[in-house]
Amino acid sequence: VTAMGKADLFRGIIFPAMMAAAFAQNAAAAGKKRPAPPAPKPMKRALRLDAIPNRFIELPDPQQSVEYYGSNIYERLIGVVEKSGDYAVLVGDDNPRSGVASSALSAAPLDGAVPPDPCIVDPQPIASSSVSIHVDELSFTTGSRGERTFYGFRRGAENPYNAGVDEKNRNEFPLRAPPEQPTWFDSEFADTGGLLTGLELGHELNFDVLFVGAKLKHAEYLASLGLDVVFANRFGPPVHKQLTTQGKGFYFDLSAHLTYQGADFMAGVMLARKTALLDAFSRTIDAAVAEIGLQVSRLPLVTRLAARCKGDLHVAAGANFRVPVGQRFYDLSQLNGGVRPAVFTVDEVYQRSARVAVDGEGYSFGDELVSLAPGEAPPSPKPAGLALLAASTAAPLAQNVDAGDVNFDVPAALGQFVEGFFARLWEGLKQLVTLPYRIYRYFQFDQDYKGGELWQVDAARAARLASSSWAHRAIGTPDVFKACIGSKDANCLGSRSVIVAVIDTGVDYNHEELRRNIFWDGSRDTPGFDFASGDPRPYDDHAHGTEVASAVGGGGGELVGAAPGVTLMPVKAFTPYGTTTSAALYSAFEYAVANGARVIVAGWGSGQRSRALEDGVRLAAANGVLVVAAAGDAATELGHMAYYPAALVQEFQHNVVVVAGMAEDGSLTRAKGLESNYGRFVELAAPGDRVRVADPRNSRNLRTHTGIAAGFVAGAAALGLSRCPKLGAAALKSALLDGARVSDALRGEVEGNRVISVPGMLSKIDQVCK
Repeated sequence: VTAMGKADLFRGIIFPAMMAAAFAQNAAAAGKKRPAPPAPKPMKRALRLDAIPNRFIELPDPQQSVEYYGSNIYERLIGVVEKSGDYAVLVGDDNPRSGVASSALSAAPLDGAVPPDPCIVDPQPIASSSVSIHVDELSFTTGSRGERTFYGFRRGAENPYNAGVDEKNRNEFPLRAPPEQPTWFDSEFADTGGLLTGLELGHELNFDVLFVGAKLKHAEYLASLGLDVVFANRFGPPVHKQLTTQGKGFYFDLSAHLTYQGADFMAGVMLARKTALLDAFSRTIDAAVAEIGLQVSRLPLVTRLAARCKGDLHVAAGANFRVPVGQRFYDLSQLNGGVRPAVFTVDEVYQRSARVAVDGEGYSFGDELVSLAPGEAPPSPKPAGLALLAASTAAPLAQNVDAGDVNFDVPAALGQFVEGFFARLWEGLKQLVTLPYRIYRYFQFDQDYKGGELWQVDAARAARLASSSWAHRAIGTPDVFKACIGSKDANCLGSRSVIVAVIDTGVDYNHEELRRNIFWDGSRDTPGFDFASGDPRPYDDHAHGTEVASAVGGGGGELVGAAPGVTLMPVKAFTPYGTTTSAALYSAFEYAVANGARVIVAGWGSGQRSRALEDGVRLAAANGVLVVAAAGDAATELGHMAYYPAALVQEFQHNVVVVAGMAEDGSLTRAKGLESNYGRFVELAAPGDRVRVADPRNSRNLRTHTGIAAGFVAGAAALGLSRCPKLGAAALKSALLDGARVSDALRGEVEGNRVISVPGMLSKIDQVCK
């Protein structure tokens, strides 16, 4: 068959047959949409991940009370980023994996259709962005309202005892106390007085069911993990992002005893926090990867002019970085030197390098090259010596980023809608069914501060109320208040500018006797702070703090404090069970000092020495704040057994004063189970036995403990500061001791046999302030 015959054969027979077959195939596939070819992926970019420093969180878990977060986030983050295949990951020099991530480059399988490199080229990329990450929030909260307990740290609320950096600053008050004590602190903390509501319906449903001496409790938990991420880009100013994710849920605590320290509770918290923290951990990784993708996807690929091979120029990026033929680069090194940059265009792509043609001159091997988007011109030269902040490369390169098809997942969206619908329905039914209780609770147990109008203290009324109280008669306040009747001195019964911080179980700031005197934190819009639960409402769900506060100041109902006109600052550091942490204690002192307290009353104590408590008192001393410490209620000679913070008077003798409790007959308190400590280091006595004080929910009761005695002395000191605001802590303490009266009934139990005398103290202050 001749060549012409072959052509005729193809035209006459073979070609028509091929067309007929194609027509039949198209007819069979009629109505079916041909799938679109997959969109080409954008070029990989190199990303440098600096190591993440470890920080730990400490929780009530006797088996493993400390868990670290940092290096585990780092390793998992690298794994997730590498798995995406969109980045070549460089790791920090202080990490064993220093160098190029192998799975992203040399170990990654390459397309066999791509020709091998004609010469050896070092493929190490240059990072388009360095990512520095720090764990700046790591917290765990369990329980609700009074039973809520906070662990760890939040942004802007760190101190040496919760920052999770130094193992030496561990919590000194673990959940389990010595067997002879209900807690690490005074025994009065063991009795909550029935103040816990048992049912909380603010944002969740919590309940207690009592049966055969057992308690079943539904307890919520919440874990937060926050990252501070800084992208140090080569083409613009750093980008700062803060990422926070949470893990939450609930567990049931079944207890055969009604204490806060049961092993079942601890087991519940252990399981809950592991679940919640892992959940938060996973969510944070996902959020970090998403943010990395968002920030880095806008950046170009940076590589190097690597070598001349067989007369051709090569760049150190090829198929391993998905570099396409026709891709252009400009010489960043030349541009930074103020020279018009050469432009390099890819002619052929190899496995780890690409052959380029160059338009320009003056380039050098090792120069940094930056990719250009299609149609984009290289930036104009900058004066030599100036860092390049080119707007053209800092802007998002939409042309280089192809997200592909976005498919809307109808079943998933429908499931989310149904789930959300039933959640809202349940919430609505819950609110409706429990509405009567919530109305009742709003008026009885609400912890939001309702406020109180400012008032001018009625001196005549204050004098009358003080005269009816044996405690006030014992310290001489009735005569002081009577002298203020008709006085033109607005601060005669205490100045609003003098703040007394009550670090305790909180304060019922809505109490009729106290609400007009409560401190207001304008920066947080809250009356103080609760460091035990991490809540801005320092409400007293025990009673102890309210009792101490009512001895300090306030009044106007049926009671009156030692300084009716001063400001009371509620600072909650204890749960209703008397538990606390070193971080909560130190934070309480820190908050009081930072917010202008002139006197701090610590109406509690512990046999456990505490660095956090010592640091808190040291902070107060450095700022001229007087700390009034209760002697304690353990019938102990303080010269034989240390009791803190009272024992700190040995080191901080100029700003700590230690107060014992006194009964109406002039002897020290000897109530069963609440017998005042005595002896060496006890410097003053004040009423602390069967004193009528305020209790939460507008109650008033006869109470006994040395915290009340400390409250009276703190109130007297505040009255003295109202008379002479410039007085320092040392001079104020001297006036308290030098102006005291002597009682032989206290011989051998209180140094100098001293009992607080408000008139005597004011007389000493008048002499100093003349």
